[in-house]
Amino acid sequence: MVHQITGRLRWDTTHAATPGWLLFLEGQPADLLTMRPWLETHLPAEASAADITHLIGELLHRDTGQLPAQVQLTQRADGPVSTFVATYEEAA
Repeated sequence: MVHQITGRLRWDTTHAATPGWLLFLEGQPADLLTMRPWLETHLPAEASAADITHLIGELLHRDTGQLPAQVQLTQRADGPVSTFVATYEEAA
């Protein structure tokens, strides 16, 4: 069985001390975005798509305890924001 998590990763500069990446997950109902409680600062805003994909996998692992089997990334034109679909393969 396959299950998916969708959301956004956004470069945030509103935190007083250090800018960094924030992970937002879409949830139920009405596909609300929920920010996760951490700010990831080790990857720069101009990181490659491969590095961002890897970071999303790491952050989801932190949140769910499982690494996704695949992360599909769409970088948006409105700044350092990416939307993603992470796919998990569950044992039958």
